[in-house]
Amino acid sequence: MSNTNPIAAAAAQRGRPSRWLAALDWAGLAALLVLPAAWLLDPLLLRAGPCKLTVNANFKPWLAVGLLLAARMALKWWSRRRGRSIRGPQDRFWLGPTLRARLG
Repeated sequence: MSNTNPIAAAAAQRGRPSRWLAALDWAGLAALLVLPAAWLLDPLLLRAGPCKLTVNANFKPWLAVGLLLAARMALKWWSRRRGRSIRGPQDRFWLGPTLRARLG
C-alpha cells in the first residue's frame, strides 16, 4: 500500500499556477474584448486621466492577440521542457472555453 496523497498527486499532475501565465491570459482576454469594440466604434478611444489610447480596427489588435497567444504557448512549452508543468486561468474550467468561443 502506498503512502501517496491522491490530492497532492492530482495537483502535481495539473501543474502549479503561474503568475506570468495568468497575466498573459488576462491580457489576451482583454485584447479579445477590445477587438469587437474597436470594430464597432472605429476608432475606440480609451482615456484614463492624462493617458489616451486609441485602437483602430486594422491588423494591429489582431497582431496583439496573436503575439499574446504565441507568448503563452512559448511559456508553456518552456515550462514543459524544463520538466515543470504550469497552468494559468485559461487552463481552468471557465476561462478556456470562453476564450475558445471568442476565437471560434
